[in-house]
Amino acid sequence: MILGPDNILKERARFAPERSGDVVLFHIDGLPPGRYRVQPMGEGGRSLALRPPFTDLVIDDRKGARADFRVRGSW
Repeated sequence: MILGPDNILKERARFAPERSGDVVLFHIDGLPPGRYRVQPMGEGGRSLALRPPFTDLVIDDRKGARADFRVRGSW
């Protein structure tokens, strides 16, 4: 789930994970510039035990952003 821009009370998007071996990737395009909070969710929107539990990213017109999470327990 992505919250923002510039407001953690506004849900911007949800997106489905893509599995690649033991790695799960989340990819989203087309976000307007701003500050976003990213919190990966499990299937059906269930919570995951993550490290870190969320991250804040700043998107601008010149570059994308990347966040890495480690899932503790089952996916």
